Amino acid sequence: MTPSEGILSAKLPYNGSDSVIVGNGTRLPIHHVGQVHLSTSVLPLTLNNVLYVPKLKYNLLFVQKLCKDHNCEVGFDSSIVHVKDKATGTTLLPGTSDGGAYLLSTPISHSAFLAVSNSRDVWHRRLDHCGSRVLDNLRHKNFISLTSKFSNNCVSCKLGKAHRLPFNDVEHYYGTPFHRVHYDVWQPLVYVVFVDDCTRFTWIYPMKYKSEVFWHFCAFQKLVETMFDRIKLFQSDGRKEIDDDSFKDHFVRHGIYFQKSCPKPLSRMA
Repeated sequence: MTPSEGILSAKLPYNGSDSVIVGNGTRLPIHHVGQVHLSTSVLPLTLNNVLYVPKLKYNLLFVQKLCKDHNCEVGFDSSIVHVKDKATGTTLLPGTSDGGAYLLSTPISHSAFLAVSNSRDVWHRRLDHCGSRVLDNLRHKNFISLTSKFSNNCVSCKLGKAHRLPFNDVEHYYGTPFHRVHYDVWQPLVYVVFVDDCTRFTWIYPMKYKSEVFWHFCAFQKLVETMFDRIKLFQSDGRKEIDDDSFKDHFVRHGIYFQKSCPKPLSRMA
């Protein structure tokens, strides 16, 4: 029995109706039941079914149960007490007599553990996903110790800063080359990109002005139709340079089907 709740581990509430009766007949309530680990010279002893009784004044040990559970023996004389392992004869717990009671000298093992990590990623997560500037400021003030570089690969930060959910992977492609050709213009270094949907092969044409898109498409079309096959479908993201009459007339003359991508995800268009 113990009045110190902090030394208990594996603590559970006590739901029984029993109480502890002390010398003057007072009944003391039992609040919890748990385990206590006693530090010995060899191995720790674990006391099971320890009662937490807040109104007790001292930790009390039931000698018969200690000997039964741990195969040990307890010896007393007028001034000392010792707990020995019966198999080896090793003294596990020494103690002394004080005021008519026997006190074990180190019955409870108290340990303090300090968790230390120099990883920037760990500190980044601990400090509410702060940035590198905050970590460097704390390191400069010697509040934390950092030895590794910040990987800047926090999945939670990327999801939290994303403006929309990622698109699902496309699971279908056209089975023949040049059945569909995708197109896009990249900036600020202006160049036009043509991608074959079947092979994912990509052609890149640098440009000085975006008005050169039509000329580069004609050159690209002539190249692939001479070397490979005819373009059947042209996929665009709806850029304005494709909407002029020169492109529309060209598609009609060459029998190329023109298709624009959806401006928004389908789930938002419902």
